[in-house]
Amino acid sequence: MTLDALLNIAITVVLPFLMALGGGILAARSLQSEREKRFWIFGFVLVFLLCVALSVVQQVRSTTQEASRQVQDSQRDLVHMGNEKYMQGQLDSINRVLASLSQNSTPDKTLSLLKSLMTATAPPTLTKTEYGALNNVQLQNAALKLANDLRELEAQEQAEEHQSG
Repeated sequence: MTLDALLNIAITVVLPFLMALGGGILAARSLQSEREKRFWIFGFVLVFLLCVALSVVQQVRSTTQEASRQVQDSQRDLVHMGNEKYMQGQLDSINRVLASLSQNSTPDKTLSLLKSLMTATAPPTLTKTEYGALNNVQLQNAALKLANDLRELEAQEQAEEHQSG
């Protein structure tokens, strides 16, 4: 248990118990019978032990729940960071392909190639607004397909240039 948990137990259980015990001792002194005194002292000690046990159980449960929540949050953050790095890599490779296409051809030729590539790779049933309705996995798959198509297009262009040169 942490120091905060122990302080919480001390504040919520031990201090009230000490105050109640003091009151119980004063009440027991005023009682005449020895049996009644023992009964009240035993009752205060029993309530104290019950409060300590319940408080410890509650603190342990809250600590374990917080720890598991932190583990889940860190795992989720790692997954998101990995997905971001992966997509950044894919976008970088697309940028490299586009840069090599723009260096090796005229702007009109690059534009016509990209238009033909986009119309060839885009599903004909999806409009521009329907692309916004796709989930992350579908968008990621579309970006990967576009990257692969661009790589193939670049390879074809380089092969054609090599044959013509």
